[in-house]
Amino acid sequence: MPDSLGANPTPAQVATYLNAVRDDILFSVSTMPRLLVISAGSLSASGSLRLTAFTADKTLLANNVATLTNGAAGATPTLCRVGIYSVNEYTNDCTLIGSTANDTTLWAAGFTRYIKALSVATQIMQGKRYAVGLLCVTGAAVPTFYGSGGVPAADSLVVPFVAASLASQSDLPSTIAGTSLAASGSAMYSRITS
Repeated sequence: MPDSLGANPTPAQVATYLNAVRDDILFSVSTMPRLLVISAGSLSASGSLRLTAFTADKTLLANNVATLTNGAAGATPTLCRVGIYSVNEYTNDCTLIGSTANDTTLWAAGFTRYIKALSVATQIMQGKRYAVGLLCVTGAAVPTFYGSGGVPAADSLVVPFVAASLASQSDLPSTIAGTSLAASGSAMYSRITS
């Protein structure tokens, strides 16, 4: 069972989760089942990399990543990128394995699904831990995304982490020490597709 259900989920919580997983999209992996996406979260501030971790439920060669905005980015950001990180589930250390090119038109509208091609196809392996990182550098408002605001921040970094942030980034870092991550109470919904 996922960390988000806690140590002792009720039978009703387990049933809800399993039904949501059965209704997930084929030929993709996502940071959370789409039926459990219940609220919106923001990137907190310009340059704040927001990471949502998950264990892949299938193996696929990823070519694209989809994000869903709730609120638009303000005018003229200088950088908008998505990164896929492999995660060491014992230390929370992250290594960039795939990313999108900078696209300052990304996340320009609210309530929109954005699909971006990865610069290089990226192998995702079933049972391995990954994180999707969203980064916007802007002098205006940062975008908000669909996800789950129900992550207990006090537990978000317990290994393996489920939601985290890394402040003051000008671009996607190639590696992230788990000890440098900050707790986050929001997980963002993203979907990686073949």
